[in-house]
Amino acid sequence: MGAPPQHGFWRNFEGKPLRFVPPDAPRQAAPAVLREWYSFIDYDGGGDPFLDFARSVILLDTLVWPTHHRGLAEAPDYIAPSLDLTVWFHEPAGASEWLLVDGVADIAREGLIHGHSRIWTDDGRLVATGGSNLLHTPRR
Repeated sequence: MGAPPQHGFWRNFEGKPLRFVPPDAPRQAAPAVLREWYSFIDYDGGGDPFLDFARSVILLDTLVWPTHHRGLAEAPDYIAPSLDLTVWFHEPAGASEWLLVDGVADIAREGLIHGHSRIWTDDGRLVATGGSNLLHTPRR
């Protein structure tokens, strides 16, 4: 059966999970935790701190849904778009090509999913922290 086709958005960066689970492996209920390294393909911020911080914003906003999704025993029959996003910047990642996302989606009830993450550089610096709420929406 294999993995479903990949949306074009996901081709903008590479990911390296700390623990690889094949996409066609049987699903099991588990804690909704994500710990993966990400590198943006062809990224060159040119020393611009706004572009540098944008990498963290994209990861913090995007990865709450996959984090929640991984914790489910069965593929969900709903989607969950972001309602909000809060980000705290600590320092630019600078020359760090790979960023570690350490995230959890620990609350899901009453139609809302909440998650939060920390973004670390490959030399161990915390560069951003954030969280968001998602709205549980049935698929059409």
